[in-house]
Amino acid sequence: VSVEGFVVDGPSGAPLADVYLLVGRPGTDLGRALAALIDGRLPEPAFFSMLAGYAVTDARGRYRVDGLPARLRYPAAAFVRGRAPLLLELAIAGEAPVITLAPIRLGR
Repeated sequence: VSVEGFVVDGPSGAPLADVYLLVGRPGTDLGRALAALIDGRLPEPAFFSMLAGYAVTDARGRYRVDGLPARLRYPAAAFVRGRAPLLLELAIAGEAPVITLAPIRLGR
């Protein structure tokens, strides 16, 4: 299953480029792992090994994460340096090939 959508600035609604949309493996405490990565306590290779997938938004704020198994719940986060990360949960309930999510509004 693929998950797609876009990330926008919370206050203005403008698209945000270069935002990481991180999808953790089920059961991963993604918030804790991301905090450890930001603090330098967790090396990048170890962090990325905890992910089921990720994408980086383009200039129009669009992303797409491919290859997620269906019928699972995934911890997720939208993250870009200089802004507070937004933690999410993705529930892939069906077997649709592509799921389009509502816009993710990232605060400052």
